[in-house]
Amino acid sequence: MRLPPATLVPNALRLQALLVAGWWLLLWLAPAARAPFVVADWPTATLLAFALPDVVVLVFGSWVAAHGLAGGRPWARPLLWGVAGAALYATLWCLGANLVTGAGWLSTALMVPCAVAMAWAVAVVR
Repeated sequence: MRLPPATLVPNALRLQALLVAGWWLLLWLAPAARAPFVVADWPTATLLAFALPDVVVLVFGSWVAAHGLAGGRPWARPLLWGVAGAALYATLWCLGANLVTGAGWLSTALMVPCAVAMAWAVAVVR
């Protein structure tokens, strides 16, 4: 029996929350891991400034949206849209920084799948 795609969204959101949390934990605990994500000669603080919004929106927002969608809560869809919009904004910010500086492309490479997954989630949860 094949599951409809909408039933996969809560698990995809949970996975996203865990992956983003793990990524920030890695960056926090292993400063050497930050280098590929730092844009050109910008200070590392520029990268670390995204920790709070990423944790609040992408980690907690994804986790809460997953819980709400799994439970059929009416507030879950607007929360999903908000998380998707934040993911798209962050992806475009990374891309813009990469285009301006020519460096730090790994950040965009990781954000594009996140943005695509969020667009898929919004499309199938109607």
